[in-house]
Amino acid sequence: MNEQAIIERLDKLEADIRCTYDMPLTEEQAAAYLHLSVRHMARLRSQAEITYIALGGGDRRAGKILYYRSDLDEYLRRSRRKNA
Repeated sequence: MNEQAIIERLDKLEADIRCTYDMPLTEEQAAAYLHLSVRHMARLRSQAEITYIALGGGDRRAGKILYYRSDLDEYLRRSRRKNA
């Protein structure tokens, strides 16, 4: 494989990664990503600590809750604490 073919393949792989990185995650997937319980995720939502999408209603029982990984990463950045 020549150098140009390798570069083109790497460019395609990078584009694929970008597309899948910010696909919406279910509540269970988001909780696993943050190493939290689903119940704790609900608490973060109710306290407006985390951004989410409510489909089919604003209540978990009435619809589906989704999260973008970029929003979860932002929550993690805001939650960082420095050692004294």
